Amino acid sequence: MAIIEKIYFKKDDIWNQKKQIDLHACELKEGKRNVSFITSEGNNRLINDRIRGFCHMKFKANFVVDGIDVDNLTVGELLQIGDAVIKITEIGKECYIDCPIIKKFNTLCAVNEQIFFGEVLEAGIVKEKDSITFLPLL
Repeated sequence: MAIIEKIYFKKDDIWNQKKQIDLHACELKEGKRNVSFITSEGNNRLINDRIRGFCHMKFKANFVVDGIDVDNLTVGELLQIGDAVIKITEIGKECYIDCPIIKKFNTLCAVNEQIFFGEVLEAGIVKEKDSITFLPLL
């Protein structure tokens, strides 16, 4: 079962961990990247990798999720999380060409493969430990 492990939102350029978030009330980015997700595996890599690139230093997801295999996601898929419905708009994250890992080791760190983005179609309250349900496509 897929669940929300942690919730983070940025206010006044400061990331804060939340137990729940009301997506009606928070200031969402415009467009198809309203919210960002990272798997618990990807988040652990951001914290624990000894070799660190730009994502390790700069990227923060709104939701850390457990129990989702990013390889099995599809753009356009709908997720019910708490009271919210979110459409997956992008899977993976483009690497920065100037990333220290690419420059030094000529390889990617694979954190980018654990990230996906979504657009909030129906706002609502999302809480830690809420289950994530895949909805049938309309």
